[in-house]
Amino acid sequence: MGYTLHWERKPELSAEKFAEAVEKCRTVTNSLGINIAGIECQGEPVFAKDQIAFNGAVGEGCEPFIFDRIKTPRPGREVSYGFCKTQFLPYRIAVQCCLIILQRYFADEMIIISDEADPNDWDEAYDLCNK
Repeated sequence: MGYTLHWERKPELSAEKFAEAVEKCRTVTNSLGINIAGIECQGEPVFAKDQIAFNGAVGEGCEPFIFDRIKTPRPGREVSYGFCKTQFLPYRIAVQCCLIILQRYFADEMIIISDEADPNDWDEAYDLCNK
């Protein structure tokens, strides 16, 4: 089963707001108690001033979550598109939390979507972000 999280966003996001969002993402992700790693399922996740990038740890990862502050859209498009397939693995909640935090900082500049039909699928992530 695939389970993919999608987002559309403006190509360039405020550096100051992005840095704040990155720190919130780091804090929430560290509090989850799940194993996340670098994009190749090993090493350290990236929570930097211009990028968030991580995956599940070895055996618990699928596609990496990579969210750059600046992302050039495809030719002819005004927005950038991104996605991360998590296959319902534990790091899915970390991806959801980061997307919720980013959307809160950039409410008028991005939207998030998932291919899950259950309307309650994001409830746990929202609850964690609200704490």
